[in-house]
Amino acid sequence: MASQQRWLLAHSGFALFLGCADNPTPGLYSGRFMDFAMKQEIASRNTAASLLKENAGSKARPTCTGQSGSPHHFAGAD
Repeated sequence: MASQQRWLLAHSGFALFLGCADNPTPGLYSGRFMDFAMKQEIASRNTAASLLKENAGSKARPTCTGQSGSPHHFAGAD
């Protein structure tokens, strides 16, 4: 169950970053992520916050190139 929950949370964060059907405005913010996880009954607020905190030190950083609506790419941080 925990691995499925983490998978769902990770994909939820990616969807929020790109803009999803519920809210097409792209952007991943901690409050928005936690609210989304609770609304979709994926995880509690504390579990969602814990995942964010755990991944805050990740070396993968999102970078966007081109005009709005262009593909988003992830690049490793140096």
